[in-house]
Amino acid sequence: MSKAGDGLPKGEGPTDTGRPVKELDALAGNTRLSLVDLPFAVDAPIEVSDSPKLYAAAAGGLGWRNAELFIVGADGVTNEPIGQISASATMGMVPEALASSGLHIIDRKNKLLVQMQDGNMILNDADKAQLLAGNNLAAIGQEIVQFGSATPIGDNRYIVSYLLRGLGGTEGEMDGHVADEDFILLQADDLTAIDPRYYVPFQSVTIAALGRGDDVPISRSIDQPGRALKPWSPVHSRYAFNQDGDLEISWTRRSRAGLMWLDNVETPLAEETERYRLLINGQILAETGVPVAVLSAIELQAYRDAGASNLSCEVRQIGRYNISDPLSFVVEI
Repeated sequence: MSKAGDGLPKGEGPTDTGRPVKELDALAGNTRLSLVDLPFAVDAPIEVSDSPKLYAAAAGGLGWRNAELFIVGADGVTNEPIGQISASATMGMVPEALASSGLHIIDRKNKLLVQMQDGNMILNDADKAQLLAGNNLAAIGQEIVQFGSATPIGDNRYIVSYLLRGLGGTEGEMDGHVADEDFILLQADDLTAIDPRYYVPFQSVTIAALGRGDDVPISRSIDQPGRALKPWSPVHSRYAFNQDGDLEISWTRRSRAGLMWLDNVETPLAEETERYRLLINGQILAETGVPVAVLSAIELQAYRDAGASNLSCEVRQIGRYNISDPLSFVVEI
């Protein structure tokens, strides 16, 4: 019972002695920053985007919490803050270059060693149903993949396998991997979107991050961000000579809305109009609104008379904001 005049209220019933704060007491360390240019919004991967989708991912030591983001000007000066990374991404590094899977979307051959940034970052397996639901989507360098198996081998390392390669129209990145690329698990809550007003699509931009463990801002640059606005290259080239000796070339279009391929459903065009550009031996032969072009027998004979025995062909889809990478193939004449 309190004494009169001590200012303390009389206690009623049991009291709560409080609870300890279990926040990890660890160093933040230097910030590891990566920029990810996605062909879709990370929280809406099957929806067509009308703006670029550039994200920042960052982590540090076990005590890393957040970092301020800045635009770096052409003069190298860090300008005003543009946002904050408020959560650590699940990310790491790939010590050895990932080999291509060739024409195979499902890569059962290659296994990937991933060194995670810290011991709190965990990778899990995913079965076929979970993969179809979009689980285990990751960026390895500039390629987007999914993985079905992640086996821990100690020291914050995993062997990642059963890869779905070249997702989101990134199959052209399979041949360009190098050692020590970033590995980033693409989870919406872990990535920070960069507002498009701070950069110009398809022009290089440099972003810096500053965490409490950094003496100076950590900067990263990315070339030509804007994949979400760029058409995917056509696929499945075909050609045949008709009875008149004309050459008919055809192909199959793809769409920026085509991440999930639904059976018996036509993928939306995702552009204002359907348009293609066909190049023969480096010269524009035609622009067409249908996925087919015809070279007459007379045109073919002109190539033969010039000494050509085959034609080097490229087809690109012309989109509202940009033109696709080429579908390249050779036709013997």
